[in-house]
Amino acid sequence: MTELGFSSTSFDFLKALEANNNKVWMEANRSSVKEHLQDPFAFMLECASRELSDAELPLSGGKKTMFRLHRDIRFSKDKRPYNLHISGLLTPSGVKNENDGLAYARLDLDGGFLAAGFYALNAKQLGPFRDNMIEEPNQFETLIGTLNENGLALETESSLSSMPRGYSEHKNHDFVTYLKLKRFIVRQDLKQEDWYKQDMVKKLSDFSKRAAPLLQFGRKLLV
Repeated sequence: MTELGFSSTSFDFLKALEANNNKVWMEANRSSVKEHLQDPFAFMLECASRELSDAELPLSGGKKTMFRLHRDIRFSKDKRPYNLHISGLLTPSGVKNENDGLAYARLDLDGGFLAAGFYALNAKQLGPFRDNMIEEPNQFETLIGTLNENGLALETESSLSSMPRGYSEHKNHDFVTYLKLKRFIVRQDLKQEDWYKQDMVKKLSDFSKRAAPLLQFGRKLLV
């Protein structure tokens, strides 16, 4: 088991930040937040990168693929300056490029989650996914079956209420639920204890390997 440095104290600091979401508290506790949250998270990404270096689809990341704790509040009604979660990516390029498919990890007060796939897709990028379901249904069916065998399933919460423009004639298609999707991701929820009682490096690398068929599938479509 890889010791990362997470503990119940890590969540104590997140809880304290929730109650004291301001610059004064952060300046007084910045070094502790770094020690108990940010540094262990970056180390986890680095260790998982090594585990995945010889995988069929290598993914990598570290401190440079983590998201800032400081929030951009310029256009938000919520003026709290800091996020209440720590998060970061593993990507094929090793940089924050969300277009090539990715694995994502998030630690928050509920525990957090792991996710992988294609999140921020515009209408043009969604087209190849939808066209594949119609033109090559066996390929998409194989993907769904492989993900199920790996204990994963495409999330269907983020979807259109009606058929996407240009696809109304396929409203009775076997994959109509997937044709309405706005993103193609799989997810695994975590508990707080997972971060310090489980091997999170193995959990993240195993999840990424199980999600690899989705990443490979999407990358071929988006070439």
